[in-house]
Amino acid sequence: MDRLVIDCRVCAQEMQSHIHALERLASPGKTNHSPYIPIRCVPREKITKQDKLLLAFDALALLTVSGQAPLFGKIIHGSEQATAKVDLAGWMEMAKTVVGKIVAQQASQTPPQLVLNKHCAECEFKARCRQIAIEKDELSLLSRMTEEERKQQHNKGIFSVTQLSYTFRARRKPKRLASKPDKYSHALRALALREGKIHIAGRPGLNMHRNPVYLNQTTQHWHTGSVCKCAVPAYSSRQVYESHVD
Repeated sequence: MDRLVIDCRVCAQEMQSHIHALERLASPGKTNHSPYIPIRCVPREKITKQDKLLLAFDALALLTVSGQAPLFGKIIHGSEQATAKVDLAGWMEMAKTVVGKIVAQQASQTPPQLVLNKHCAECEFKARCRQIAIEKDELSLLSRMTEEERKQQHNKGIFSVTQLSYTFRARRKPKRLASKPDKYSHALRALALREGKIHIAGRPGLNMHRNPVYLNQTTQHWHTGSVCKCAVPAYSSRQVYESHVD
């Protein structure tokens, strides 16, 4: 008897889930839990929170249809097709919360706040949303700024990249911290976007692990003022000169 149902859709009320696979347990026994468990396949080597939430949504759809919730699910991931078992009780509660927010948003006449995130690359509306974000000068244009950091800026009355850029202040670093790298600054990134310039935090250095040679371009032994510094093996002055004159 086949124990797998591949590529199936589960529909119930206003909920629908495209489940990669369902597996029927060999001996479900006398239990109130579903004899079927959901399986999801992801190409990534590392399982993310979103993968587990999608698996929990599959389980939530099964619960809505059959009235029985699966105890656990499976995620097959990576090039080696490793299988991870996921306990679904806690994740299903989180999935219910997310679904509740989606239902409330659908019932609302106010569109959700536009926020660019790492999933935009997979969305068919990414170009449209990015254009709107640019027009509104949204803080989510700063890709490294987290949701919590955006909320902190909103509490300060800062809602745009331009506003944030004016908060940057260049400060002299104390001597005791001179060897430590500069902390990443969202305000400096915002300033760079506003001015259309590249700003370098800290003092850039050149690590030259080989013998440096200084070459002075000359015409009849008079210096032209152009100096080239490069990291090359040391040669005699005559060899260096002849190699650059040709």
